[in-house]
Amino acid sequence: MGKPLTIREKQILVLLGKGKLKKEIAPMLQISKHTTSTYTRRAFDKLGAYNAVSAVVLALISGDISLNEFKECTAEESYSKLNQVG
Repeated sequence: MGKPLTIREKQILVLLGKGKLKKEIAPMLQISKHTTSTYTRRAFDKLGAYNAVSAVVLALISGDISLNEFKECTAEESYSKLNQVG
């Protein structure tokens, strides 16, 4: 893998993996839909993924995110967890 995923890219992948849509993620993270799409595209490019499912699976396989991230928590809690790891 090339460049490592940013904390925000990981956070968005976790939320996508939980079934959230980009338009739902944007207000949760207090960013625009365009910014959400940018982070998503960058994560897909870094992972060599072509959709959300493949991106989440590849991030899990590479260790960029863990199954523990999928436990129920708020976006703020998810960010805090990822910030501790990153």
